[in-house]
Amino acid sequence: ADSSSALYTRYPEGLASALEKLAASTAPVKSANQSSAPMYIINPFRKKGRAASDLSSTHPPISERIRILRSMSGGASLSDYDNAFRQVHKGGRGVIPLSAIAGAGAVALRTAVPEVAQREAKLGKVERNREVSDLMWHLNNYKIIICACGTKLKIPPKLKSASVKCPHCGRDNRVWEQEGQEKG
Repeated sequence: ADSSSALYTRYPEGLASALEKLAASTAPVKSANQSSAPMYIINPFRKKGRAASDLSSTHPPISERIRILRSMSGGASLSDYDNAFRQVHKGGRGVIPLSAIAGAGAVALRTAVPEVAQREAKLGKVERNREVSDLMWHLNNYKIIICACGTKLKIPPKLKSASVKCPHCGRDNRVWEQEGQEKG
């Protein structure tokens, strides 16, 4: 995954920095459950207040992944990743199949995006984050009701009430009738 990410972003240093931030975070992941845990880069069930460690990782050790990404100084191609992997694992075999390396060309590294461009791209990121967030709510059996004012109400599956008041406009929204379902 790291090799593909480096190839796609052409910015292995940024990926390494992001991994460092994830590894240093001590905040628990509240949205994690048993089915989504393998999708996380670090173990979402680590003890509260503890940073991620190589032993509790759901992927190869984070420190090793960071060293490999930071060793990709020549480019961002699959070949560059494979060379960096070999450099970190002194004398070891590569991880990218020769057939993949043979078919790929050189990929130049890119520099960090200036802050102005980041702000312009943020709107697209917000929309994408909302879509992913809505998917996670759906996977946890929450109902999403859209109020007449446009507010999305996320209704927990164990809610017994037949209606929910919108925090923005104060309108009562029926939980069960909106989707054509009977409570029960």
